[in-house]
Amino acid sequence: METGDRIKKYRNRRGFTQKQLGDKIHVSSQKISNWERSYTTPDSADIKALAEALDCSVDELLGRNSTESVNIDPDFEKWLSDPKIGKFFKELAESPEEQREQLYAMWKIINRSNK
Repeated sequence: METGDRIKKYRNRRGFTQKQLGDKIHVSSQKISNWERSYTTPDSADIKALAEALDCSVDELLGRNSTESVNIDPDFEKWLSDPKIGKFFKELAESPEEQREQLYAMWKIINRSNK
């Protein structure tokens, strides 16, 4: 996996559009697009800003210390890359414990009715 692919993967997981990520690190959405398509490569300052904005390490972005070696089902990986899912999990992580417990209780009810 190329650095551009990892940028896109982490951007999607955080639920950011290219414009939102660009605004966050003060570069254009075109620059983000070029990085993701591996047309250009971010410099060291941009990599550091990306890692901070995407809540991952520089090593993860560069593929040095990555979970890529873990075998993840491609369908699950595709599902996780959905921006809506990324946004959901971001909001879930930031929500109060009581709301997370309520959501979990609802999920148990939904899951039970599907069996």
